Amino acid sequence: ISWSNKGLALFELNDYKESLECYERAINLNPNQAEIWNNRGNVLNALRRSDESLSSYERAIKIFPNYSEAWINMGCTLNDLGYNEKALTYFNHAIELNACSTSAFVNRGNNWLGLNNYEKAIKDYDIALTLEPMADWILGKKLFIKTKILDWTNFDNELKVIIEGVIANNKIVHPLAFLSLIDDPKLHKQCAQIYINDQFPLKDKFGPIIKREEKRRIKIGYFSPDFRNHAVSYLTAEIYEMHDRKQFEVIAFSLFEPSEEDEMRLRLKKGFDKFIDISNLSDDEAAQLVREMEIDIAVDLAGFSGKSRTGIFSYRAAPLQINWLGYPGTLGAEYIDYIIADEVTIPQTNFDNFNEKIIHLPHSYMVNDSKRIPSEKIFTKEELGLPKEAFIYCCFNNDYKYNNDIFDSWSRILSAVSNSILWITDHGDLFKKNVIKEFEIRGVESSRIIFAYRVGSNSDHLARCSLADLFLDTFPYNAHTTCVDFLRVGIPVLTKIGKSFASRVAASLLNSVGLQNLVTSKSADYESLAINLGSNRFELEEIKLKLQENINLSPLFNSEIFTNNLEAAYKQALRRYQLDLESDHLFITSSIAN
Repeated sequence: ISWSNKGLALFELNDYKESLECYERAINLNPNQAEIWNNRGNVLNALRRSDESLSSYERAIKIFPNYSEAWINMGCTLNDLGYNEKALTYFNHAIELNACSTSAFVNRGNNWLGLNNYEKAIKDYDIALTLEPMADWILGKKLFIKTKILDWTNFDNELKVIIEGVIANNKIVHPLAFLSLIDDPKLHKQCAQIYINDQFPLKDKFGPIIKREEKRRIKIGYFSPDFRNHAVSYLTAEIYEMHDRKQFEVIAFSLFEPSEEDEMRLRLKKGFDKFIDISNLSDDEAAQLVREMEIDIAVDLAGFSGKSRTGIFSYRAAPLQINWLGYPGTLGAEYIDYIIADEVTIPQTNFDNFNEKIIHLPHSYMVNDSKRIPSEKIFTKEELGLPKEAFIYCCFNNDYKYNNDIFDSWSRILSAVSNSILWITDHGDLFKKNVIKEFEIRGVESSRIIFAYRVGSNSDHLARCSLADLFLDTFPYNAHTTCVDFLRVGIPVLTKIGKSFASRVAASLLNSVGLQNLVTSKSADYESLAINLGSNRFELEEIKLKLQENINLSPLFNSEIFTNNLEAAYKQALRRYQLDLESDHLFITSSIAN
């Protein structure tokens, strides 16, 4: 028992290797204690040794078949590994053993998400909230999932509870979900701080980093689970290739190992000086490796997005740690030194709403890989189900970015422009059913809503985007890479700007291509401009011509200029560190390509 208790204490202190040794000693003394095997499985999970953790949970269940916690842990591990159907069996049995287990319903709900069964996930979250009304993070997760299928029942009341919960510092909503629910950067910061302090507080296991002598080359580590066919890599692939190797050594730390390597991952492996898979390392092991490699600047490209590894940075893996691109908001962490933005996404009046110091790049914080171009495939409107003569409004944003207000605006636009349709991404049968329902409630016939199916490649996707007339953005979570895509093929984007980073991204991108006149600040102006452009083809064509002219001039589509600016930011930030100066806001002036 003593060794088991010590193992538990060390586990809670994140000292997983010592904890594991204690459990091994406890098992040697008492191999028939189910709780020890279960807790050993938890430690192995933290060490990212999933197969061994599964064996440990299996042993716990064999010793004590009614041990519901071990059944839950087994299901969670299988879920993390993508074996959702198999995991379901374990969650179901855990609930049979203990129908009052909040954890069992929460984790079965999470597993339903892996199976894309949002309705069943919501039902399980509802049961969990009935059992435990303030269960950590669940109300926020439930409301976020409801937005993905356009289920807005009781939305305002639940959102009110969530906002009050954030103000009260409760663990009620994940920061990423909160970005899509409310346009309030001050509350976004508070939400991020609640999450980071609970999940990834600063850890001093390795102590401070001893300042190193300045080297000939600065070592930059880019951390991402998305070094594959993914939006982040679509934007950044060329930057890694273009970094000045006389000044920088560029290293990829891959947080996720896909089952198959696609063409983007193969390209990225060539574009970096080193490409290191750390998906099987625990957070402290990964941080220790980064320290041993003497990385000067660690750039987190994931933030709070899926498969991120914020815990690595909580060990202070590198002297400078930067939040960029993957998450449009503060991480709320004292150990993240900078966030890369621009004067539109984070104006100076908003600096206090970020834990990080702000790096203002000129033009825009976002870039596009110039090698990413539309395919030569010629799509016809007929084959995509688009009416030949209709005005085509379009939105290809993620499902969670839609809300009641934006559907109200789109319905008024469609009603005012008679020969128009909305081309919208297909996010599944339930999503499509509810899209049609919501528009019909607002008096828009289902025949005017056309769903875009997925095409084989990103280059084909870009090619078909050119068939749209005007992209209608969402609020408060704007289009990001999707906005870049449509601008790249010459399709104007209409947006509404807000207060938070996520609600200002499209405005930043439009500013960088000289289309500031498509940035509105009120719903009425957004609707009026959409109606005007849908009714006045000549005016829209003038905007398209201006966009075509500016594409070739804009740094948004010039990776060389962007990379030079980014490198200037890295050098300035590191120089301050070398001079023992505290991190401070940096304002980078425009660079000219070599």
